[in-house]
Amino acid sequence: MDAVVPAAVVPAAVVPASIADADALSTVEAEVFGANCWSPAAVRGSLERRDAVAFVARDADGTVLGGAWGWAAGGVGELLRVAVRPSARRQGLGRRLILALAGQCAATGADELMLEVRADNDGAIALYTQLGMQPVGRRPRYYDDGCDAVLMSAPLPLLP
Repeated sequence: MDAVVPAAVVPAAVVPASIADADALSTVEAEVFGANCWSPAAVRGSLERRDAVAFVARDADGTVLGGAWGWAAGGVGELLRVAVRPSARRQGLGRRLILALAGQCAATGADELMLEVRADNDGAIALYTQLGMQPVGRRPRYYDDGCDAVLMSAPLPLLP
């Protein structure tokens, strides 16, 4: 059996995202989700929301390696998307992005974080579960290909 060689560790800073990051986040979306990516207009629209909460991970050169965005209103935060470039995965960036978003949601008064995840995305479900999220429902045939969505929720703050 071949040994798994971890990717080189890429130092990254997780910082609040702005509208100026929309194009870079759209590029990451396309790399990660292919035909199922959000359009640049959809990414921009979600960042322009009054209640938007968004973070990016940047390398030392300022290149966006990933992002997480959602919203927080009425005591609830929702994680809409999290995406990390394939070349920067397995280094904890997804976890750091989610924790930053959850922390900001809590700072705005949210006491719960919610999300939807593909039922067949075992890696994402495992990460969300490690962060304290629990399945609270299911949306049958939610995705275009007929895959269900699992609804997950956790009280804030999330587990580190």
